[in-house]
Amino acid sequence: AERTHFDGRVSETLDEAEVLRLAERLAGEGAEAVAVCFLHAHVNPANERLAARILAQALPDVFIATSSEVLAEIREVERFQTTAINAYVAPRVGRYLDSLAGALSQRGFDKPVAVMTSNGGAWPLSRVTRLPVNSILSGPAAGVIGAAHLARTADLGDLITLDMGGTSTDTCLVQGGGYAMSNGSGAGGLASRVRGIEINSVGAGGGSIAWRDVGGFLNVGPRSAGARPGPACY
Repeated sequence: AERTHFDGRVSETLDEAEVLRLAERLAGEGAEAVAVCFLHAHVNPANERLAARILAQALPDVFIATSSEVLAEIREVERFQTTAINAYVAPRVGRYLDSLAGALSQRGFDKPVAVMTSNGGAWPLSRVTRLPVNSILSGPAAGVIGAAHLARTADLGDLITLDMGGTSTDTCLVQGGGYAMSNGSGAGGLASRVRGIEINSVGAGGGSIAWRDVGGFLNVGPRSAGARPGPACY
């Protein structure tokens, strides 16, 4: 129970006892991550931040994401769903990046490590660990940047990039050597308002497995046969 109005005015402060009871339930269910999403938190995040602090103290090993940190924008459906995606992928991304940093350190690598984001920029590991939803299309984004650069060196201003991996194929329209940006991507049927290069993805890669569902209809992916270095290269 809490209530923050559209202008940021708090008419009902957070019920801290209720949050603690929720934390006990989540601990019993073995939750790895929690998304905290309140109405109008993009205007005033106080209640979200308080809930996150209580949950973090009660669940020290659980990843906590707030919508005001992930996407401080109006429109709660998109903000909540983007936050849910972020919470869902964060534990696995965090473990992977910690493992990567540890392995590099053991091998004597002492330079800063950055991870590309969906908009073509690069963030330090600590920031990507907190906001991994921003890196969901980082691989395809790198492909677009590389293809656009090669196109410019060959005096090709307009083209469509095609980047096939094991599970998906990603395309992007390049016009005049540049590409558009978008806030309309998604994942797993959820909306994501994270800004990124406008890439269109289909779930058909070099190793995608075709299968029939219970109605007998043909489907492709997302399961992939897998290969090293990757089926698309063949």
